Amino acid sequence: MKLADFFYITDTRVTEGSDYQWKCYGKNVYTLTWWDGDYSGVAVECVYNHLTSEVFEMVAMDYTSSVSYRWIAPNYVDAYHNEVKQRKVADCAWDNVPYIDLELEEDMISKARAIVGHESYDPRISVPVDLSDDDLFTLMKLAHKHDVTFNQLAEHILKYAIDQAKPQEGSNLGYSI
Repeated sequence: MKLADFFYITDTRVTEGSDYQWKCYGKNVYTLTWWDGDYSGVAVECVYNHLTSEVFEMVAMDYTSSVSYRWIAPNYVDAYHNEVKQRKVADCAWDNVPYIDLELEEDMISKARAIVGHESYDPRISVPVDLSDDDLFTLMKLAHKHDVTFNQLAEHILKYAIDQAKPQEGSNLGYSI
């Protein structure tokens, strides 16, 4: 993530900034914030090193929907969560609204840009998936066989894997290879 992404998301608008008070991201860390005009609809925050412009964290808050998306640079996720534990604080955006953590920078930028623009956005979380060419081809054939798109099949497979990892009232997807 780049500091320029924050300025892209907010159309180069900043309403406030301050030194970042936690230690998990090191020294020379600053926070920039953009709030909409009435401080009740949306906000975007960016935590970065003001000497190197390295971005550590970005948050997009949609108060009207009680949703807050967060991206943390992968190298700093553990340090952040360790400081949350040390400080004995709830890891919430506001009023017990949990962060929805995003792994992909593109997902964060897309959601934040839509939130700032008061536009609809896909609330689903994008996840990185690495597949070999052989596995990709097998899954594409399976999707064709069941007359669904590759993305629909991938979403079903991921939901199934999550259901299996967290035993609940499981769902049988009905796909067989």
